[in-house]
Amino acid sequence: MLKRSFFALGLAAVIGAGLNACIQSQAVATTPVLPGKEVAKRVLVFSKTAGFRHANIPTAIAAMQKLGLEQGFEVECSEDPAVFTSHNLSRFRCVVFLSTTGDILNRDQEKAFEAYIQSGGGFAGIHAATDTEYAWPWYTRLVGGQFAGHGPVQKAALEVCPEGCQHPSTSFLPKRFERTDEWYNFKRLSTTTTKILNLDETGLTGATHGKDHPVAWFHEFDGGRAWYTAGGHTNESFSEPDFLKHIAEGLRWAGHLDQKSYQLVDQKRLPSDEHFETQELVSNLEDPMEIAPFPDGRVLIIERLGALKLFTPGKGLSVITKLNVRANLPGEPWYEGGGLGLAIDPDYGVKNDFIYIYHSLPEIKGYTDKLMENNFIRLSRFRFDGKTLSDEKKILDVPDDRGRATCHVAGSVCFGKDRNLFLSTGDNTCPFDSNGYDPIDERPDQYSRDAQRSSGNTNDLRGAILRIRINEAGDGYSIPDGNLFKPGTDKTRPEIYVKGCRNPWRIGYDSKTGGVAWGDVGPDAQGPDANRGPRGYDLIGFAPKAGYYGWPYFRGDGFYVDHDFATGKSSESFEKGIVNDSPNN
Repeated sequence: MLKRSFFALGLAAVIGAGLNACIQSQAVATTPVLPGKEVAKRVLVFSKTAGFRHANIPTAIAAMQKLGLEQGFEVECSEDPAVFTSHNLSRFRCVVFLSTTGDILNRDQEKAFEAYIQSGGGFAGIHAATDTEYAWPWYTRLVGGQFAGHGPVQKAALEVCPEGCQHPSTSFLPKRFERTDEWYNFKRLSTTTTKILNLDETGLTGATHGKDHPVAWFHEFDGGRAWYTAGGHTNESFSEPDFLKHIAEGLRWAGHLDQKSYQLVDQKRLPSDEHFETQELVSNLEDPMEIAPFPDGRVLIIERLGALKLFTPGKGLSVITKLNVRANLPGEPWYEGGGLGLAIDPDYGVKNDFIYIYHSLPEIKGYTDKLMENNFIRLSRFRFDGKTLSDEKKILDVPDDRGRATCHVAGSVCFGKDRNLFLSTGDNTCPFDSNGYDPIDERPDQYSRDAQRSSGNTNDLRGAILRIRINEAGDGYSIPDGNLFKPGTDKTRPEIYVKGCRNPWRIGYDSKTGGVAWGDVGPDAQGPDANRGPRGYDLIGFAPKAGYYGWPYFRGDGFYVDHDFATGKSSESFEKGIVNDSPNN
């Protein structure tokens, strides 16, 4: 169903801004932070747990309240996640996660907290704050790492500022000292933090990091400040003068408590729903895949079965032509070919009458379980005079393994500046025999179940976002500067801009940065598995420059484990290093 928005000046503005607006609004709270609000010296101490609960939380809360009285700042304590609204958070200079555990905020509350930090708020994490919100990557980056285990409560030696930095939360401590606590090991430690306390593992039980074992750190993050200390497991910790001063100075730094006047800044926000109204324009479409608007309000539509249709304001919908495409075969409802992508030349109506369509070619020759000859999805240039389609010119062919339940062909097309055309391509791999994790089946008869041959292969156009510069005649292309591989680099394709995608279904160009955004359909794993990898995540990606985005070796911030489908056994995580040694590469 095609609808018109009267808020924007025509459909072009709505469609062009859609995906980019989604990227900008991920961390935008539904209730705005009050613009320019003066924030009192007030700290929120949040101690909700959804996992292990530390017995010393009441002792710690009492110590934090006493600390506030002594240091001249207000302390409010809560375990109610409903306090995480942008309006309420704007009352605090710093939010403390005190031995929180598990998944404690819903998505709206997470967005409110993200907006709070982005507007200049502070965060302090104490002890189990790193044992919190494992499925929220933004929080992992904020707090600086994730809990990975611990030994018993024991005395240990600590080194202050091993990286030679200075911080008020450790400046009063001796260069080396001892204290007793439960010492955490970590995973996914951030590379943006500055370490201010390091644990000497000599003689300790259960410590696993070696010489570099940080237990306190700080960093500027996403518009705000974040500070973390791993101490605080015992009741005795919250009666130690030095540990309490360590916390007080961490809060003072993170929350700007040393400043008499401090304001949270406002965030840029999208208009709310009441500023839009919709009107149904078309309702009788058959599996439409991509639309391309003209400045005069006409809209081209490509459908999966090959029909190219035109909506004209005041006249309705007409069929321009039906392309001869290979959409699916009987018994193969999963095949995702057909008419896929559509874009209008940026010089249309001024210098030319070109449009570009990405579509599956119909021929099928000589099927084997290897790449089939002459099976491609083609990007073609056509002439469109407003009524008829003519003069097809091949621009680019992308391999297409057909049959064997292969899918994930993506196929979105859009233009950037300087006639640069972006095209998304999927991994073209069967996902159904991998238990929802990465399909890297290297057995000889499972070629189409190995995404290492496509997304993981630098010499293959699939599992990627391509970037090419269409020449003015519209019948060929060159390679713009800044793609992932320079032309002539051995075993690479220079058309590749982004590599390591699964099924980048729709893309959008960001004119401000020159980068590309995309929505990538995720795998089906319902939860993480230590022997296989992370749960399945859909992904919103943004690439301001060329890069590799991980599939099939990692997804988001989670790495897969190298798995032998013949034996059913797993070996090492790809976090230790990625080498594509598949025979299908």
